[in-house]
Amino acid sequence: MHFSTISALTLSCILTFATAAKAPERKVCTVTGLGGGRDDGPNILAAFKKCGTFGKIKLHGYYSVDTLLLTTGLDDVEIDLKGTRKS
Repeated sequence: MHFSTISALTLSCILTFATAAKAPERKVCTVTGLGGGRDDGPNILAAFKKCGTFGKIKLHGYYSVDTLLLTTGLDDVEIDLKGTRKS
């Protein structure tokens, strides 16, 4: 009985510390469309490079993409796409 009480207390402390630890914030990159039919691909690729590891990329708008978007090398990245893409 004594062992189970200690184990339950230990587990409770571990869970408390685990939930109390704040996750690190992601680096956020927001890409703004250039407009006028200009190619937004290079700006999107720059955001992938800057925030492609444990980051968040926001694409909220109208984008024209003429550049090939290679997305290799991304690691744990959120891509928040709420815009329109025109090829």
